[in-house]
Amino acid sequence: MKNTIKSIIFILTVGFITNCSMTYKMPLSLKENFTFQYTPEKKDLDSLININGYYTIIDIDSLRYPKGFSGQKWEYVIDTFYMNYLFFDDGIILKNMFSSERTSDTIDLPKYLTRMAKDTTNSLKLWGTWGTYIISGDTIKTQTIHPSGSLNDGWSGWENYFKVINRTTIKLIYAKPIHYLSPSDKKIYTEQYYQEKIKDVKPAIFIESELIPSSDCWMKKEKWFWKNEKDYSEFMKKTVANKK
Repeated sequence: MKNTIKSIIFILTVGFITNCSMTYKMPLSLKENFTFQYTPEKKDLDSLININGYYTIIDIDSLRYPKGFSGQKWEYVIDTFYMNYLFFDDGIILKNMFSSERTSDTIDLPKYLTRMAKDTTNSLKLWGTWGTYIISGDTIKTQTIHPSGSLNDGWSGWENYFKVINRTTIKLIYAKPIHYLSPSDKKIYTEQYYQEKIKDVKPAIFIESELIPSSDCWMKKEKWFWKNEKDYSEFMKKTVANKK
């Protein structure tokens, strides 16, 4: 499908537009709908798929741009889009992943992940949408939350399912928002609506990386994110101790 990644991005954009909680504070309803709470033990996802790297959907498209100042002539430029998914062995997922150097391609991003894993200055960062996953048979179920970055960029959350095709290939098979939708929005953005949007999405293929950095992210500092309060307290103690 020509506009694979654009379909995924469109779904994410719909989440931002339809989420009425345009605030820096996380809506209570989103916390309540986030049910895949984090537990720190190893999830054995590597028994199903390779996780010493990440998964990407690559989409090549021809984009139309105005040529010159008059805007009367147009030129077409071939561009490549990447939708990246990084699964950590402790049940954390990072989707729509890119580096703080804006790297997202299959050559530079693996190198960046390795550099970040070796970095001791904590200066290298990964950006994207964080969350958790659980395993159900041959399906990886995820819930992710996009935090508000401004008054025009509201909190949103998504539940996505990926079917395992083989050890190096997964496919998005289900998507639904877990953020607030108004009654009128629910009539438009139905489950069938989202299934139509993702039905032709290409499989995500595995890209190996020499090393993978830590799964520590902003969500781990949130008490509601953890299933057990004791695990949260121990994590925060270690975090504070490491800063001394």
